[in-house]
Amino acid sequence: YVYALHNTQSGIFYFSEIEIATGNITDLQLLPVTGYGTYSCSAVNVTTQEFYFCDGTQLISIDANSGNINSNITLPIPPLTNFSHIQYNQCDSNIYGLIKDNTNLVGFAKFNPYTGVFTNISSLNTTIGYCFGCMTVIDPVANFFAFQSNGIIVIELTTGNIIYNSPLN
Repeated sequence: YVYALHNTQSGIFYFSEIEIATGNITDLQLLPVTGYGTYSCSAVNVTTQEFYFCDGTQLISIDANSGNINSNITLPIPPLTNFSHIQYNQCDSNIYGLIKDNTNLVGFAKFNPYTGVFTNISSLNTTIGYCFGCMTVIDPVANFFAFQSNGIIVIELTTGNIIYNSPLN
């Protein structure tokens, strides 16, 4: 199966499973989500089979087997700040992503969904383009987080230093 949010009608979102072979969608759980916006993103903990949905300020953890909501956390971030482009790190149980405030400052941060601790790791150069809906990937073994911007940017997980920045032509 593939798991995703299913927008059945305006303002109604279900956590759903999609059968790959047939394309059949089974709605598992109505979610406390009324929209899907600029900062909306998701990540998966494959070990515990938890699906995380983040709208920028709220993080919902969903049991992928049952569809039940495990938690719905308001992220401990300042007002007018959003956390997005998230990826779950299997090695340290943190969710890594980009943080953006109302002044367009972009940073790299992590959130531990089990302890509730949010940590800003680094500030990123403000000339870095911030692509809404662009892809991210994490490699916990090589210790990096990569995202698409006006190029491909790779960040070292512990320091938040940019280790690769290649423009897209």
